[in-house]
Amino acid sequence: MVYIKPFAQGKVEVNKLGETIPLEEILKAPGWGDRGWIVGIYMSPLDVHYNYAPIEGKVGDIVHIRAKINLPMLDLWEYFRLTYLRQAVDLFSHRYRLVNERLTVFLHNTRVKVAVVEIADKFVNKIKCFIAPGQEVVKGQKISFIDRGSQVDLVIFREDLEFQVKVGQQVYGAQTIIARLPS
Repeated sequence: MVYIKPFAQGKVEVNKLGETIPLEEILKAPGWGDRGWIVGIYMSPLDVHYNYAPIEGKVGDIVHIRAKINLPMLDLWEYFRLTYLRQAVDLFSHRYRLVNERLTVFLHNTRVKVAVVEIADKFVNKIKCFIAPGQEVVKGQKISFIDRGSQVDLVIFREDLEFQVKVGQQVYGAQTIIARLPS
């Protein structure tokens, strides 16, 4: 887990750069609200790169944006810290996050709307999607695969979450509970 960032009015504050990024620029599509949270999960080449449905619900839309060239996500020291030391690195302000290939999957049910944004790293040339718009998915179902190292941003369009994880924590697909909705 590399960051947990709130967004408001459809924009995310970037601490390193002192500016804001429109949520639509991250999603590469209009969002389902202007308030909520973005959770960043980095996957090193040593991790499993399947991505799973974080909620049970219906697939709204899938937006796949290809890139001519993917920029590297990390410098050598950041790579070492994340991969071998398992230390958190705030990757939110890096330029790759806006220009690299990405697949955005919108999921919703009666309680919450989320977008799963999969961002490719420099040597990644394939993001494989296993689902289609309109399809019903169950929580923990495989929805996609990204070759090699990459990152996933989980965008949750709700403010009232109880986070079960913290920055720097190792998370596991289809196992780790990221946040809970209030009862």
